[in-house]
Amino acid sequence: PLRDVYKRQQQGWAGIPKLFTTTHLQGFMKLPGDGYRPLSLVMFAAEYALVGMQPWLGHAVNVALFAVCVWLLQRLIVLLAGAQHTLTAIVAASLFAVLPVHTEVVANIKSRDELLSFALGMLTIEKMLRYVRDGQIKHFCAGVGAYLLALLAKENVITLLALVPVLAWHMAQTGRGRVWVATGGMVMGAGMYALATWLVLQHNHTALGIEANDVTVNALKGISDTGTRLATAMLGMGIYLKLLVVPYPLLCNYSYASIPYVTFGNVWVLLSVAAWVGIAVAAVYRLVKHPGDLLAIGLVWLLVTLSMFSNIVVLAGAQLAERFLFLPSAGYCIALAALLHRFAQRSTGGGWKRIQLVMLPVLLAYAGVAEARNSEWVNDETLFARDLEKSPNDCRLTFFVAGHAAPPAGTKDASAYTEEISLLRKALSIYPDFIQAHTTLAAVYETLKMYDSAYIHGIAALRQNPDNSVATYVTGRSLYAMKRYEEAVLWLHTTVRLVPDHEEANLNLARCYDDGGLTDSAIVYYRAVLKIDAHNEMALRGLGLGQLRAGQYDEAINHLRMLAEMTRDADDGNNLGAALLSARRLPEAVTHFKQLLAANPANAAACQNLTIAWKQMGRADSAAVYGAKCDGGTR
Repeated sequence: PLRDVYKRQQQGWAGIPKLFTTTHLQGFMKLPGDGYRPLSLVMFAAEYALVGMQPWLGHAVNVALFAVCVWLLQRLIVLLAGAQHTLTAIVAASLFAVLPVHTEVVANIKSRDELLSFALGMLTIEKMLRYVRDGQIKHFCAGVGAYLLALLAKENVITLLALVPVLAWHMAQTGRGRVWVATGGMVMGAGMYALATWLVLQHNHTALGIEANDVTVNALKGISDTGTRLATAMLGMGIYLKLLVVPYPLLCNYSYASIPYVTFGNVWVLLSVAAWVGIAVAAVYRLVKHPGDLLAIGLVWLLVTLSMFSNIVVLAGAQLAERFLFLPSAGYCIALAALLHRFAQRSTGGGWKRIQLVMLPVLLAYAGVAEARNSEWVNDETLFARDLEKSPNDCRLTFFVAGHAAPPAGTKDASAYTEEISLLRKALSIYPDFIQAHTTLAAVYETLKMYDSAYIHGIAALRQNPDNSVATYVTGRSLYAMKRYEEAVLWLHTTVRLVPDHEEANLNLARCYDDGGLTDSAIVYYRAVLKIDAHNEMALRGLGLGQLRAGQYDEAINHLRMLAEMTRDADDGNNLGAALLSARRLPEAVTHFKQLLAANPANAAACQNLTIAWKQMGRADSAAVYGAKCDGGTR
């Protein structure tokens, strides 16, 4: 949802400098090894500064950037193959423009990083190829700059380090020594990005929200048998090919159980292996035999850029994602257009016309599928519900739909949670160790004051990861509600260690100490809350009353006065008066209680405290007057 995309960018222009010093997801979720992608975040901040939480500008920018990507791809193909292949370039760019698998990248504002990295990646390739061809240093500098910016958009363009030298080598007839210079420049840009990322990650210590090794995100992480893992990874690679050719079903998520575990005896795995081996052999053969051949370029492009997400050598962040195909799909479109060009050349009379007759319905069909898919991206509730119908065993999709079945925050009626609980239990039946489902169920049961159940699910999550900040917090809260203060303190302390600026954890920790009679410790954590939010009413109240009990009267008065001015609540006003009484600031106490009674003559506590104040000042007559009023039932 848009509010999540813009969550950390709501400072507008003023917040932009900080975005260059924070990780990609900081402030939204806690993820170890989080990336560094400030470019899209800066754009979101600018958009928020211009129009606020309005989605139209974000969508308009995405569409405009996608159009730029299509144009840059067409330009690049002409550069690679020559002006005589302009029609081939137009066919490839047209295919790229209508591929339904691109719907996620264009429709999802959050995928701005994909669009930026692609566009800047195309510029990188173009400038480096021009440098290799012409030897002009301006192209080299522009290429290095574009590559650094592409990496700052999204790190998947690291694969261009392998792709650009291949393209440059096979395009260049002379000046091949410049290929190594261009490659060195890109390595320098990558090194600068790696250093910046390392510094930012070191500077920003984050805790777990979605686990780095979460099997629900990449089910391959749950396979111990190497053969099964590789076979299942190859099945995923086959699905990527299928999505390029036959884009159905399209899904926003491919999590645990959406793709089954298989072995190399599975026919679809064997077909996938055969297809990819064939692509690799054809790419190498044509590169050697036909330097500069567009078909070879397209196949190499597809292989190199998709390798990062193959899960064969190194496990990726997800088992499969349609957005991962955005950059590789350009290679597919180049290869397909090159094949069509070869067919047209070999056909006698009107080859291109026949190709147009074939391509037109294909393009229209793809455009129709893309439009239908776009309607499912109208909002996340519709998207998750439709996708769950197509992939009913996907545990994370089930979890996402459960989130939209949740009643409004603060609902106490247990029946309102029936559907959400049912879906969360279904998610756990698919994957019993699903941490987020456990923590969400724990939070639901805590809301319903079913603290034993909340505790059980919190502990179930913590067995999988004792440093999950959501689980430590909800477990601590449940234990606090059950008055098991010592245990609650342990888990709340862990939460604060993981997320020092966790306002609610600090507040509940203070309340644990307060209710357990450890006032000094409570004061420490109430102060911690106020460092995070200086206007937290519960912290001001707890701190003021704690300081009052500890005899720190002046500080108590300051905090309780601040609270009373904020809330204008009678009880808070009475607490301030009580602090003035305890501090023996009797004239101020009298004035204060008179003001409270003027605002509300029925304020019995103010009346009684005013009577006490008069007595302590030796004004028995005034005390008697107000004592009579209190006894007379003016409340």
